[in-house]
Amino acid sequence: MLCCFCANACINQESYIDIGHNNITEGAFLRMASVSLFELSNYRAGTGFLLSFSNHCNKRFTGWFINASGDFKIKKIPFEACVFYRINPFSEIMKEINWGILLGYGGDHFRLKLGNNFRLYKLNKSTIKEHGLSKDARTRIFEPRNLMYSFAYYIMPADHKWNASASIVNFDSFLIQQETNPMITGRFLYNVNSRLHVYWEIWYQSAGMFNLQANYFGFYFRTGLSWQIK
Repeated sequence: MLCCFCANACINQESYIDIGHNNITEGAFLRMASVSLFELSNYRAGTGFLLSFSNHCNKRFTGWFINASGDFKIKKIPFEACVFYRINPFSEIMKEINWGILLGYGGDHFRLKLGNNFRLYKLNKSTIKEHGLSKDARTRIFEPRNLMYSFAYYIMPADHKWNASASIVNFDSFLIQQETNPMITGRFLYNVNSRLHVYWEIWYQSAGMFNLQANYFGFYFRTGLSWQIK
């Protein structure tokens, strides 16, 4: 049972479902995610997992992350800092690992996040053993610098009963795209009460939007809810 550990602490639980299509899924896909966040004063720690269902892959467990964040001030300017670690075992032969840091600044209408992640593509031990690869074989690819960004505009202030936003972003809860492949998102949020919130989102994924020609890659619809447990 989830419970609070002290008067100033609480747990937020979020669950959502994605339904969409992209160029590699061979039809529609379904994803289900659960994210838990523990808050104490100005600090937070979270974890979440992702289950995926599609025709192109039999892998069901496709994502897990853990993060920690806090609110700080530098010369009276408030911002949020977040460090994270996530694993995406997206196939039977290899997995993707990301870790990094994000800094965020937000007002009533504009919110900005910038950061860097380190990405590692790694063959699974079972794959290395099955193909008899030696220790010197190239079984991993490391990317040391990947810019993360999010630019969002909200119509109403943060404490309003409802809100709508539009964003340009290259990452999601379980996905980090290359800098040249931003996503365009639209979001509608409704606060049922002070503890329960429901939302609907649409995500458009491009392939090379900052190149001479932007190509379609995919899209997905999301519906979810989050509630605060005290």
